[in-house]
Amino acid sequence: MKTKKTIRILNANLLSLLMLPILAIPFYCYNRLWGLPSIYNYIYPLTNVVYASIILLVSISLHELIHAFFFAVYAKNKWKNVKIGFIWKYFTPYAHCSEPLKILHYRIALLMPGLLLGIIPLLTGLIFGIYYLLVFGAIFTLSAGGDIIIYILTLNYSKNKMLLDHPTECGFYVIDQKDYV
Repeated sequence: MKTKKTIRILNANLLSLLMLPILAIPFYCYNRLWGLPSIYNYIYPLTNVVYASIILLVSISLHELIHAFFFAVYAKNKWKNVKIGFIWKYFTPYAHCSEPLKILHYRIALLMPGLLLGIIPLLTGLIFGIYYLLVFGAIFTLSAGGDIIIYILTLNYSKNKMLLDHPTECGFYVIDQKDYV
């Protein structure tokens, strides 16, 4: 038996914005530890729009590649059932695995981009006083908001379930392990 558990992509993106007050905390801490950077540090990056755009595009691609990598690590058929794409209607990139995964493995694949590109750079920037790294980490923690919402949706299910990533929506199907051969 398959049970569908999804959230509209637009709703997931809007709910991600609820993380903004939480992300204000590291900026407050940065200010207390290191002081705010000069106004030059805010304006200067705007003069490098090309560089910032390239970094952003590469990082967004890397975010999806991290999902895909972990899907492939845990999938029986590895890369054969992993797809990366872009939903133009919502201007949203995605990685998808068309093979059911153990719930723990699905959760790891969901959270790794937010951890590797978001939380770790954010904390590194905060600890070592590297403002641009703090901002980069905050942006990519925020961009993992949809992944975090899907992760929260998985918390309602026991570890004996398998999850099949939904091919076109933000979410998954729940499958009993005994039903999956």
